[in-house]
Amino acid sequence: MDCVGIGIIGAGGISRDHARGVADVGRRARLIGVADLSGDRLREFWGRHFAPLAWTDHRELLDRPDIDLVTVCTPPNTHEALVIESLEAGKAVLCEKPLAHTLASADRIIAAAERYPGKLCVSHQLRHDPSFERLRWLVEQGWLGDLSGGSMERFSMLSGKFGTGWWGRWDVAGGGVVITQCIHQLDLMIRLLGRPVEVAATMSTEGQPIESEDTFEAQVWFESGAVLKCAGSVYARQPGSAFRVEGGKGSADLSGAVEAADAGHARAMRDAVEVAFAPPKPMSKAPQARVA
Repeated sequence: MDCVGIGIIGAGGISRDHARGVADVGRRARLIGVADLSGDRLREFWGRHFAPLAWTDHRELLDRPDIDLVTVCTPPNTHEALVIESLEAGKAVLCEKPLAHTLASADRIIAAAERYPGKLCVSHQLRHDPSFERLRWLVEQGWLGDLSGGSMERFSMLSGKFGTGWWGRWDVAGGGVVITQCIHQLDLMIRLLGRPVEVAATMSTEGQPIESEDTFEAQVWFESGAVLKCAGSVYARQPGSAFRVEGGKGSADLSGAVEAADAGHARAMRDAVEVAFAPPKPMSKAPQARVA
């Protein structure tokens, strides 16, 4: 397998997760360099993760023929220009969520990406988490029946990124807890329940020093008729989370719990998941030939 050359644009906090990800895949990828407008951020990045090259102009990164994939780790209002430039430079692109800070900007990115099929991916990593893979398998195999709805909650108390910089600013982030935190859970629900068609929501700013929302509650209606109840906050007194889908035959959540009115069906669901997602058995050693 060829080694993929990686370039990171933006040396802020999330870039370190991307650098660790490159290191985790071993010889399949290598980090070529990182670009950021701030020399201080570049030096801080280098103090944690080695990158052979660094630039304060991202265009120098895009000019490198040995960089195959660019990860965009900058504030959301810069995504449009950086993603489109990277695509036009012939790179594959992994863009941090949210894709953009406004719907119009997201539409322009999508229009550009359609000219380069298969080259743009957004960082919705929870889609590939084993807990979600199990839940999606139950849905796709029909174990839950027709989905009638679900519920999700994400409550936390975060402080490090608030009140400084871009987080929570309408003109930079595009919002607060919904678009930058609960976007992951909403993305998963859309993958399970389909196309949303109507939303009724309330939001407020209860205590974080930001201009957008730190707390919200909503109901979302889907084209299928399913209804999602959701709530989230980054100013919560008691952290916690929940993610559950309901169907005509049963319900399940990300913890692995499954329930059904029919106890036999519930047991069958648990057994089916256990078999489908059992870890592979280690290969036994071949018997040694005996010499007489």
